[in-house]
Amino acid sequence: MIEDTAGLFSAKAREKGLAIGLVSGPQLAAKFIGDPTRLGQIISNLVNNALKFTSEGGVTLCVNALPADNGHQQIRLCVTDTGIGIESDKLGTIFEQFSQADQSTTRNFGGTGLGLSIAKRLAEAMNGSIHVESRIGVGTAFYVDLTLPVFEPAPELILPNCDIYVAIEHESPVMQASMVDMVSAWGLRAAKAEERTGQKLDLLFTTPSAPKNDNHRFGAVASIDTIAMRDYGDDTDMGDIGQNPLQNYRCRPHQTICARSSRA
Repeated sequence: MIEDTAGLFSAKAREKGLAIGLVSGPQLAAKFIGDPTRLGQIISNLVNNALKFTSEGGVTLCVNALPADNGHQQIRLCVTDTGIGIESDKLGTIFEQFSQADQSTTRNFGGTGLGLSIAKRLAEAMNGSIHVESRIGVGTAFYVDLTLPVFEPAPELILPNCDIYVAIEHESPVMQASMVDMVSAWGLRAAKAEERTGQKLDLLFTTPSAPKNDNHRFGAVASIDTIAMRDYGDDTDMGDIGQNPLQNYRCRPHQTICARSSRA
């Protein structure tokens, strides 16, 4: 449901030239008992708000969870953008009805100032909470904390630690950090791409708009398997990443995964 809700905004993101990504933690249960309508509206309001105030970069939805306890799991939804940011003295009133950072916000971006107020009320109606962090000119992150009954637990992954070195490059620092955590949980040795320069590397995760997409810095790129990600519905030619064409395209609900293997 979270993927479907976030996917509704992929077309709007592409129209603005923005990236939109979704990362879920490995401990997240497969299914919960809850109110999908309320949860979907919370996500919709936060993602829509993030896209409205972002002109460059993108929006990332991260869903992480603590281990289940007594049949319940605490989850945190985080919607992060690279938008205009909110002044610190305005953060205390941002969830009030008809409130926006200042009057010029309404003139420049439109909106009624109700979306965040509704998201807060819905989160509290689910016995949850919401808070915000922001820096002017850097971006904003909204966090929603909920505790939900688990209907179907996360599949158990038994993966030994192995010496497979992975680099993650992504235009969103939040998405990049979340993917490092996710891939590390698989038992692989993952790090941000900028931390792998000049080091041993077996696998590269990248996107068409990721910074420093010149894979030459990783040495002999022909020896590196590559997984390229793009937003759902994006028709970017993934074959142009790096020196060699990508093969073995796989489509997923929100992203297209393309793999290039150096092995026959």
